[in-house]
Amino acid sequence: MVGCNQTPSRDKIDNDFVGIWDVTFKNLPEHGDVKVKMNLNSVDSLINGYFIDPSELKIKLDQIKLKNESLRAKFKWSGHNVMFKINLVEGDNTKLEGSFMGFFDIEGTKLN
Repeated sequence: MVGCNQTPSRDKIDNDFVGIWDVTFKNLPEHGDVKVKMNLNSVDSLINGYFIDPSELKIKLDQIKLKNESLRAKFKWSGHNVMFKINLVEGDNTKLEGSFMGFFDIEGTKLN
């Protein structure tokens, strides 16, 4: 049984992030809200994944790292190297929130 003051295990955090997510990048300049699907999976204890953008283009996520219950990743978008950081919403591992490039909000809901 996990006590209130214990940090969840790395495997528990990995499993909570793994899956398919509806993700919205909020209020991006020149784009507004951008909705994508994010697919995260675990292979050999490492998380990898990709976005599928509205035009059905698959965008690979690079340098995915888990630290202190947060997931950080980099990817190329419109020729630029960009990054985001997400956390599961406390008490609801089917929701995520975070930031894109440290300026723009991200929200998401797990589909499976």
